Amino acid sequence: MNLISVIVPSYNRASLIGKTIESLINQTYSNWELIIVDDGSTDNSEKVIKSFLNDSRIKYFKRPADRAPGGNAARNFGYEKSKGDYIKWLDSDDLLEPKCLELQVHQMLEGNSDVCFCRSRFFSQESETGKIVQGSYWHENFYSLNNILDDFIFGKIRFSNNDGLWKRKALPAKPYAEGLRNSQEFLMISRMLTKDLKVSLIESVLVLIRLHTNQMADSRDYAQYARNQILARFLLMKELKLSGNTNMKLNYYLIKSNLHYLTNQIRKKDFKHLKFNLSLCLKSINNLILFL
Repeated sequence: MNLISVIVPSYNRASLIGKTIESLINQTYSNWELIIVDDGSTDNSEKVIKSFLNDSRIKYFKRPADRAPGGNAARNFGYEKSKGDYIKWLDSDDLLEPKCLELQVHQMLEGNSDVCFCRSRFFSQESETGKIVQGSYWHENFYSLNNILDDFIFGKIRFSNNDGLWKRKALPAKPYAEGLRNSQEFLMISRMLTKDLKVSLIESVLVLIRLHTNQMADSRDYAQYARNQILARFLLMKELKLSGNTNMKLNYYLIKSNLHYLTNQIRKKDFKHLKFNLSLCLKSINNLILFL
């Protein structure tokens, strides 16, 4: 059996991460390791996590002081510590359905795939009974009707960060851009899809994404949000250029998206990072001109 490494960055999730760990323990596929990277928690996360360490498959690390704070550095550090033939990232408040790993690795082996994406749905839990109530899909459209890279960038299809099971050999040394605080998942998946990867899809819902009030998007600083969105799309344009992708519609779309975030920021009269954001927009346009 191939070893699957599941990498979970965590910050102050003492009340939730136990359920996430249990969703790994309950997998029908048993040859996995769980790499938990604590990103500087100040609650009793360590105590909760250590209560599971009697299972030798579960490994707990604290983010080293010399690594940047944030989920991306924690994911990259966890990847460095992992040993699996296959890699899956999972957020510390989300769950895997019991057959998730079994079905995904089977699909990959059958099709000799580099990545297998499943579907995910939002969920909440009833406070009294703990019963899971599933909500909407992460994205309504799942199958690509054209080119999977184009459809993903255009937003016609979407995969959550938890959806993919990746062949280790297909991944770079640092899959996540550590300077980003949002849009990092979009950039990571888009970058990977620019490569000549074999992609397989499972329409089954195998990942549950928790809805709750303590999520980063709920306290979003728009100027910072716009900075990350613009930077991610600028970096993706560079990746497209490096890969020799000549689809001008993609580049135009990414520039249009960047200008959308920039003009929204100006409308909100939130001028933090404005010089940086404007500079990236101009560089994006200049890169397209040079590409042409």
